[in-house]
Amino acid sequence: MCDEILLNLEKQKVLLSEYGNHNGAGSLCDSLEYWEDKENGPLFDDEKVALIADYSQMVFEKTGRWNEKNSYTLRHSVEEYGQEREDIDWYVPNGLFIMAMIKSGFEYKFESLTSKKAQVAAVFKCKLVREYPLHQRRRKIVSNAN
Repeated sequence: MCDEILLNLEKQKVLLSEYGNHNGAGSLCDSLEYWEDKENGPLFDDEKVALIADYSQMVFEKTGRWNEKNSYTLRHSVEEYGQEREDIDWYVPNGLFIMAMIKSGFEYKFESLTSKKAQVAAVFKCKLVREYPLHQRRRKIVSNAN
């Protein structure tokens, strides 16, 4: 499944690895690195993609509007869900999250909401349906700062 998605993304000039889009603005990895990594083996662990895809469907729901937050921020919700369930204790890379969301059928684009320039992160038509303690702590810190 990941290979088919990767081929479709490559046609769109998106070079997605667990890192993110190698062709995106601000990328710390270049396209040469992408092709070398792809040649050396699979870019994604299918079991991890499936797990994060399952979590994504529990944490987000599809909507008709673009979420204001990009994949780099949204992935934290999936990390927290997995940690709450005690299924994962590892960092969810941006590209792994993007692949899982695409696999789950969320509409996406590799542009910011304010620019048509390709980005490392993606945005999705989704909304958060589960709150986690970290979100609540962040909101409390922000409201106390004001």
